[in-house]
Amino acid sequence: MTTSLPSSNCWANNKLLIKDNAIKLEIKEKPNTPSLEFNPTNPKIKFLPLPPLDYNDKLTYLLKNLEDLKNRKKQEKFQKWLREFSNNIQIKNIIDQLICDVKSLIKNKEFSITDENELKNNIATFIYSISACQVKK
Repeated sequence: MTTSLPSSNCWANNKLLIKDNAIKLEIKEKPNTPSLEFNPTNPKIKFLPLPPLDYNDKLTYLLKNLEDLKNRKKQEKFQKWLREFSNNIQIKNIIDQLICDVKSLIKNKEFSITDENELKNNIATFIYSISACQVKK
């Protein structure tokens, strides 16, 4: 049984393309996740030591500025205390007089002071810490 086609061109007679043919093309991407399975026999896996934890630069900057602010506030509080009055005399003048008396006593005993600023700071800090404890009570 032979059938004769009016044309040898199969495209013209739509023999290859059927109108009822509904082809759907679906492309599904598989998520690319690395395998986290540990296989100790795999020679390709190497364990490298982790570097020490390093803070973010911005966090380090923030912490440093917070510490500086805390120190400045402490210094401002101390300077405010020096400007206060006790028995109508400024505390700074009382401490200066005390430091002069201590220096003269040290020189009269024929000792020497290696760092006068450190002596002055230690005396002022000591008196401030004692007076701050008295105020808190």
